[in-house]
Amino acid sequence: MRPLIASLSSFVLLSLVTASTLAAPAASTSQAPAPTSDPLASGTVQNGTKWFRKSAEYRILALEAFRSATRRLEAIAETRYDRNWVVVSDADETLIDNSLYNQVNDQLGVGFDPKTWDEWVVKQQAGAIPGAFDFVRAVVDAGGKLAIVTNRERAREPETWANLVALGMPDDRSAICLLGIDAALDKKTNTEEWAKYGYANDKDRRRRLLREGIAQQCWKDHGWAARHAWNRPLDIVLEVGDNVQDFAGVTQAGAVPEQLLRKIGRRLILLPNPMYGSWEK
Repeated sequence: MRPLIASLSSFVLLSLVTASTLAAPAASTSQAPAPTSDPLASGTVQNGTKWFRKSAEYRILALEAFRSATRRLEAIAETRYDRNWVVVSDADETLIDNSLYNQVNDQLGVGFDPKTWDEWVVKQQAGAIPGAFDFVRAVVDAGGKLAIVTNRERAREPETWANLVALGMPDDRSAICLLGIDAALDKKTNTEEWAKYGYANDKDRRRRLLREGIAQQCWKDHGWAARHAWNRPLDIVLEVGDNVQDFAGVTQAGAVPEQLLRKIGRRLILLPNPMYGSWEK
């Protein structure tokens, strides 16, 4: 999931106000409206971004999703006395909030761009989704593992890890693994493996590696303790995301809501994201 920065936002807004002032006819005596400090009042921000950033409804739904996830986690921990279970979670718009990036893009009248997205990731300015990091800490405290399976580039894992830790994630490689995407392993370039294992979406491969205990990304360069923790078969007990394609074997086109609904709160936790997603295609 993909999801410009605060300083850029201020610059863009100031530039727009300045340009508007300079372009006004000299003979005009009409009073220009006072500039507002609220960028969402400009009328250029998409409703989905506004709702995500400002609505009480979004915060309620996010908090309830993680409250449900925590209840399920507690039930799982009561029956698991081993440490061979893992919660798999998406990152963007599931644990971390990139809506400022989307807001500034809306104000500029542009869409998602890989270059500006990379700059955003490097800046490490994503915020926290309500309730997310209480849940992250609860997983670790319960003796479980958390695998963050993200469509951020693998090359940007150091910046993403630092951003997550700054927001409250434990800096513990034996309990938490960050699995970024590798374009060399996508369906177009790795068709034989996709066919062999029947991957439905671009996260299914990484879930298989976790289940089989061979997700080397989890321990490479992170020491013996991380390898001891992750180099073993693991049971995926819960999946958390903002997109149905964050779930094993599911695509947007093939999703059957009634079937997925039976798993919500038990195997799956779904957060709302009106800004972007596989539903756009």
